[in-house]
Amino acid sequence: MAGHVDGDAFSFTWQEYGGPAVAPPTRQGFGNIVLQGVAGQFADKVEMTFPPAGLEYRLRILLGRLEVRTPRGAPSAIR
Repeated sequence: MAGHVDGDAFSFTWQEYGGPAVAPPTRQGFGNIVLQGVAGQFADKVEMTFPPAGLEYRLRILLGRLEVRTPRGAPSAIR
C-alpha cells in the first residue's frame, strides 16, 4: 500500500502478493462496487487489475476534490 501527492493529485496504490493465484471475478460483489463504483464518483481514475500474483488497485483523486476535516481543537495532519 502506498500513497503520494503528484502535482495536483493524490495517488493511492494497493498491491497484494504472496497468496494464491487470482483471477478477475465472475460477478460484481460489494467490495467491487465500493472499490470501483463508489470511488469512481469522486476519483479522477480508478483501476483494478487481477494479475496472477495478486490484486492491484490504483486510485487517483484531484486534490481540489479532497476536503480535510479535523475534530475541533485537533491539529491537522495534512497542511
